Amino acid sequence: MSPNKSLKNINRNDSGVSPIIAVLLLLVLTVAVSTSVLMFGLSFKLPAKSPMSVIIAENGLITSGEKNIQITHKGGDSLSEQSWSLSIVPNGNQPSFKKMNTGFSVGEVIFSAIKTDGSGNYGIQNGRLTSSTVTAGFRSGETIHVLIRDNPSQNIIMDRLVTIR
Repeated sequence: MSPNKSLKNINRNDSGVSPIIAVLLLLVLTVAVSTSVLMFGLSFKLPAKSPMSVIIAENGLITSGEKNIQITHKGGDSLSEQSWSLSIVPNGNQPSFKKMNTGFSVGEVIFSAIKTDGSGNYGIQNGRLTSSTVTAGFRSGETIHVLIRDNPSQNIIMDRLVTIR
């Protein structure tokens, strides 16, 4: 076989190169697009997880003529110290959240005879909401808006209207 014949065969038999290059280019393009989509998707932050709790607010016991709202943690996640805020205001008023200094776990009850719309420091002592300043109590027939908010996520955990009896 002469050298000229083998060169002619090589020149004529190059039809397989083009499909291989096309397949490689498509693979590179697919990997590049997939990586871009993945990086875009991972750039979003997931929302903070808030506790899943069952908490109810209702009329509480009347002690020494004082009208109370009873807030009961019925089940789910506990609320840890400083991680939650409480708002107790007349219905129609802007919420006034106060950060709580104690945890709140299943089976625990908080009694409140005061609203959180004052400027003092609020806390829970012996199962009662307390304030460093004098705040107004509740009147019969008044509708009170009770909210509990998870501080890290800013999500509302409980939102209830209680009509004082």
